[in-house]
Amino acid sequence: MRLAPLVLVLGLLLGAGCGEPPVSQPVAVDGPFELPPRSEADRLLLDAARLEETDPEAADALYAQVVELRPLASFAWAGRARCALARGDRAEAGRLARRAMRYGRAINDVFAIQDSESTLGLVLLGQGRDSDAHDVLLAAMLSSDGSQMGCAYQGLGELYSLLGSAAPVAPLSHDEAIAAFEAGEPARAIAGLDRPARSGEDPTTHAALRALVLLLDRRYDEARELVGDDGGRPAAVVRGHLRVAAKEYEAAEAELTAALAGWDEPGSPADAFLVRMAWIGLGWAAGNRGDWSEALPWFERVLQQRADDRLGLLGKANALAWLGDAEGSEALLRQVLESWPDDPYALAELAGIQLDRGELEAAEASYRAALVTGAEQYTCPWEGLGLVYLQQGRLAEAREHLERAVAINPHIEYRKYNGLARIALAEGDTEEARRLLLRSIENYPADPEAAELLREIDAGGAR
Repeated sequence: MRLAPLVLVLGLLLGAGCGEPPVSQPVAVDGPFELPPRSEADRLLLDAARLEETDPEAADALYAQVVELRPLASFAWAGRARCALARGDRAEAGRLARRAMRYGRAINDVFAIQDSESTLGLVLLGQGRDSDAHDVLLAAMLSSDGSQMGCAYQGLGELYSLLGSAAPVAPLSHDEAIAAFEAGEPARAIAGLDRPARSGEDPTTHAALRALVLLLDRRYDEARELVGDDGGRPAAVVRGHLRVAAKEYEAAEAELTAALAGWDEPGSPADAFLVRMAWIGLGWAAGNRGDWSEALPWFERVLQQRADDRLGLLGKANALAWLGDAEGSEALLRQVLESWPDDPYALAELAGIQLDRGELEAAEASYRAALVTGAEQYTCPWEGLGLVYLQQGRLAEAREHLERAVAINPHIEYRKYNGLARIALAEGDTEEARRLLLRSIENYPADPEAAELLREIDAGGAR
C-alpha cells in the first residue's frame, strides 16, 4: 500500500497524504448540474433573506428552493442553518451549518463559511459544549475580513458571560502557545501570539512562531509577510515550509538545512519546536519528491525529541506505508488515534490501509469518520471514498467523489486524476484520460501509475 505524498493542507496539521491501493483512484464535487437562470436563484435568495427575521419558516422554504436549483449554493445552506436555529432545532442547525461550511470551502465562499461557523458555534454553546463553541466562534472571528464578524463576536460574548470571563482571548507566552498548538488548539495559539514580542522574547523567534501557526492554518501570505527575507534561522524555517507548500523542494531543503546549521542543541522550548518543524519540513520535502527512505529519518528524529509529536507520528506512518511497511504504519496511526480519536488525517490514512487489504466497508467507515470531524477541505477522504466506489463498480458515485476532491484542491495529490482517467478509459474517452494523467504527473512526477497508463494508451492497450 502506498499513501499519497505529504502536502500542506488545512487546519490543525499540515496534511498527511491519502492511503490508496495501487489499483484505481477517485475524487469529486457535488456536480455536474445545470445552473438555472441566475436571476431566479438570486431573487429567491433575496426574498428569503428579507423574510428571515419575521418568518423563518417561509425563509427556509425559499432557501430550500435555492438549493434545489443550485446544490452547491453554500450561502443558501447557511441560511437554512440560521432558520433552523431560529426555530430552536439545534441538531438540524448544526447539520446544515456543517454542510454549508463544507460546500463553502469547496467553492471558497468565505462569507458562507464564516456565517456557518458562527451558527455552529451558537449550536454548540446551546448544547453546553463550551470549549468546542469557543474554538468554532474564534475561528469564525480570526478568518474574517471584517464583514461577518458580528455574530462570532456576539456568540463569544455570550460564552464569556456564561463563563464569567471578560477578555476574549488571553495573550499566551511562547511556551503556552506551543503547548496549545500541540494540544490541538491552533486557533488559541494563533490568537495568543497575536501581540508584539514581550520583554526578554527574541522578536525574530516571536515572528517565526506566529508565522508557523498561521502557515499551518494555510494563511500563507500572512506568514510570508511576518518573516520577510531575513530574520535569521527562525524565519528561515518558515520560509522553508512556504517553499514546501509551493513544491519548491530543493530550495526548501537548502533553506531548512541552512537554518539547522549549528542548531542541534536548542536552548528553549521555542527553539526546540522550531527545530522539530525544520526536521518535519525536510521530511516532507524528501517525501514529496519521492525519496521516502530519506524522509523517514527526519520524522524519526522528531519522535526522538518528542515521542508524541503528532506531525512526526503521521509523517513516519506515511513514510513507512510508502516503504511497504503497512503494519508499522497502522501501529503509528492507531497511536495517534488513541490520543486524538477524531484526527482526520490518521483516520483517512488508516482507511487507505483498510482499502488496500480489500476491507471496503471498514475503509468507507473510516473515510466517512474523517469527514465527520469537520475537515471538509481535506481532499483525501473524498478521494478515498471514490476509490472504494470505483472498486465496487459504482462509477457514478466514484466520479462524484473524485471530482469533489479535485474541486477542493486541484494542486495536491494525484491519484484522484488517475481514478478519473480510468473512468474516462472505461467510457472510451482516451483524450480525456490522457489529459487527466498529465495533470496527475504535474502534481506528482514520481508517480509510476500515471506514466504506465499513458504508455498503455500509446500502445493501444489501456482499458
